[in-house]
Amino acid sequence: MLTLTRTKLVTVLSAGIVAAALVAAGCGSDDDATSSGSSSPATSAALAPDPDPVAPDAPDAEAPATTAPPATTEAATTTEPAAEPAEPAAPTGIEGTYGSFGNLDADTVVIVTQGGPVTFLLGPEELIEEVGLLNPEQVQLVSVHQAQTLDPSRFIAADISFDEAKAADAESVAMLADVVAYFKGQGKTVHVVGFSFGAFMVQDLLATQGNAADGYLIKVGRVDMPDEVWTEFSEGRAVGFVDGVEIVKFDIAEAGMGGETPEADRNMARLAAGLGHKRYSQLLADIDMANVVYVYGDIDEQVGRLSEAEVAFLEGRSATVIEYQGGHATPAEVTQDAIARLLPPELLLY
Repeated sequence: MLTLTRTKLVTVLSAGIVAAALVAAGCGSDDDATSSGSSSPATSAALAPDPDPVAPDAPDAEAPATTAPPATTEAATTTEPAAEPAEPAAPTGIEGTYGSFGNLDADTVVIVTQGGPVTFLLGPEELIEEVGLLNPEQVQLVSVHQAQTLDPSRFIAADISFDEAKAADAESVAMLADVVAYFKGQGKTVHVVGFSFGAFMVQDLLATQGNAADGYLIKVGRVDMPDEVWTEFSEGRAVGFVDGVEIVKFDIAEAGMGGETPEADRNMARLAAGLGHKRYSQLLADIDMANVVYVYGDIDEQVGRLSEAEVAFLEGRSATVIEYQGGHATPAEVTQDAIARLLPPELLLY
């Protein structure tokens, strides 16, 4: 795997003022790149979460280490902090289905649907690895729940069927669609990012809702996953790829999914198959993809390399296709180049 050295920019939003500190960081990694030879995730930048984020299950531990500790009771009686911008109340149907970070008043919203699948919602530090270095004064970053992150108990204690997995995936895509529609309804410019399992989520969003957002970044997915891959996953097992092409058995406990219990591991595999079994070359055949950037690695060990037919399909729908030399963990500079194809320079940090 490619190892990189880059700068970590930790951004803290306090009383409407942005403070940036540069420290050393390691290599870029997708959240579910856990096969042998891959690096553990490192943070390139963090948008500090709101004091009271919408998603209640985002762990406090994911806030940057530079965030000031809570004031004491005595201090609170003498000093009133400047008010943070209040996010408009979400409609009842989507309340609690997403978390927001960055500038809540920004005209541009970047909505992320995460990889895995796993049963917890990623925080801003992990997400920024997948979307690139965004300017926190100019962008609102939104993390959308999936069925298994919104209600993990459904997937941890007992095995679900493949049909139940497909139904849960449909719930996840519907949540994503509702959040996109909500921010579009506010007159925002909306871009949607999905990586790994999230890549399939974005493809299904396009297939079921049409091209409703302003831009899409799809990282390390597949247009048409080989049958011998998704069928194994549908039965709670896992396979991987050698050099991005040859399919081999893979230990489900090391597949970067689930984790809490063996049942959760198997159920996350079924969720992956719930979208992976679809033929998106057919489902997206009538969708204009001129505002889609699609990124893949030539030796991806988890989803494999895009076939020539898949690349030809994407380019035939006017998508921008970026191939990089490496595995499932997309190099940081590739992610930054990809997001720069969608967002203007003032919305990015380099």
